[in-house]
Amino acid sequence: MTTLARAFREPEAAGFGRLPLISVIASAGLVLVAIGDGLGRADLSGADLAFWAGITLIVLPVAVRLLDPSTDRDERLALLALMAIALYIVKVMHSPAAFSLYDEIQHLRTADDIIVSGRLYGDNPLLLVSPLYPGLEIATTTLTTATGTSPFEAGVVIVEPLDCCSWWAPFCSSNRSSAATASPGWPHSCTWPIRIFYSSMPSSATDRWPSV
Repeated sequence: MTTLARAFREPEAAGFGRLPLISVIASAGLVLVAIGDGLGRADLSGADLAFWAGITLIVLPVAVRLLDPSTDRDERLALLALMAIALYIVKVMHSPAAFSLYDEIQHLRTADDIIVSGRLYGDNPLLLVSPLYPGLEIATTTLTTATGTSPFEAGVVIVEPLDCCSWWAPFCSSNRSSAATASPGWPHSCTWPIRIFYSSMPSSATDRWPSV
């Protein structure tokens, strides 16, 4: 702990800031999350402890660095990308073989209908609005048809860049707004990701896959 604290205070590596150090810490967090997932699937004790310890290692160093007014804009963007990728990997590790979250299955129905029928704007009783705005489904089915991958594999590849953009866009918007009003934009970059983090995470390592 003392070594990590000293590393945060030492002069930054040119052009990277604390990104290399925080990337290593986030990697350790992903290892703990994987351990927690494994313990949870085996019904062993300590699953939630390992899971949330890993999440803390991913989120806390990034949050602390984003709250530092001296962190420059490029490092903030890199840190947001790091957190987006790490948390998306957490989600994939939770369900590494198939879609399991309710909203994913709703959109999977639309994608499957497009693949089977070859047409857009069909009926989806699980989510009526999904066939009317099939942007993600079109991209997923196109990649599936062109490469022979499954809809799950194509979806994982397509969603991750969009996930990064969803983290970057509010920061860039608040950063531009803050510049226009001559006020510091750094607090915004740490408040809005909490909502995305909460809505995209499984509740614990012991969440079960559905029986499909």
